[in-house]
Amino acid sequence: MLVLPAASLALSLALTWATWRRYLARRRPHELVWSATFASFALAAGCEVLGGLTAWTPLLARLYYLAGATLSVGYLAVGTLYLLAPRELAFAGLVVTLVQSTAAVFLVWQAPVDPDALVTRGWAALEKRGELSALAIWINSLGTLIVASGALGSAWSLTQGRGPTGRAAGVALIGIGTLVVALGGTLTRFGRHEYLYAAMAPGLLLIFGGYLLANSSLLPGAAERPPEGGGEEAAVHGQVEDRDRDEERLDRQRLQEPESDSSLDEGAQSPGEGESVEGAIERRRVGVRGGHQV
Repeated sequence: MLVLPAASLALSLALTWATWRRYLARRRPHELVWSATFASFALAAGCEVLGGLTAWTPLLARLYYLAGATLSVGYLAVGTLYLLAPRELAFAGLVVTLVQSTAAVFLVWQAPVDPDALVTRGWAALEKRGELSALAIWINSLGTLIVASGALGSAWSLTQGRGPTGRAAGVALIGIGTLVVALGGTLTRFGRHEYLYAAMAPGLLLIFGGYLLANSSLLPGAAERPPEGGGEEAAVHGQVEDRDRDEERLDRQRLQEPESDSSLDEGAQSPGEGESVEGAIERRRVGVRGGHQV
């Protein structure tokens, strides 16, 4: 049954595209890490679909176990650290995850695959020896704990009035979706790997919905965040911006009127030869700011 793996593949690709576009626009590290994470989910689901449509091979089994069952949740946790934690802690988490990933690649490629079991068991034909199994459990358990506690903790703080409620609901959905995906991985230990996609498809849908909801107030064109430093500094900054906008509007009106001594005040001179209206406005504003600090 390939409906759920195909749905998971489509959702993973949508998440990869959405986070990659936001990374290109804003260059935020968590967007880049999450983009790679959802690409990893897509690779695992793609292996499942391809294996079901054609036939499982040792390469597909190894790629599936590495991308879907071992590394994805760990990198999702690194993205959460870059979003919520100090940059130094997030970087340390990234270094640890990269070291774990190197070990996982080595162990997966060394693990034998039973060719006869590939026909009936798919990726489960990969023999998961003690070190590999322990590493996969460690990465998934720690990653789930970080993502769930970080997202739900952030949602709780936002509901206490520290941020927009839409973003609070979004990060809560991300945490719940991660728990659902992790639950699917746990259910596969009962011997039916179809359980993974029974949980992954709705889990990814929750993560996708939470991602869109959490970022809905941060789309291009939304109001910029006020400067750090408290309400007084933000208020002064706003007053300076309002004053500059008013001065620019008035100067534009004056400079576009016919030249006369009565239409231009002493500080607003007409544009010089070859100079644009905007250039004259900027020259006047620089002169005003030189005499009045803002």
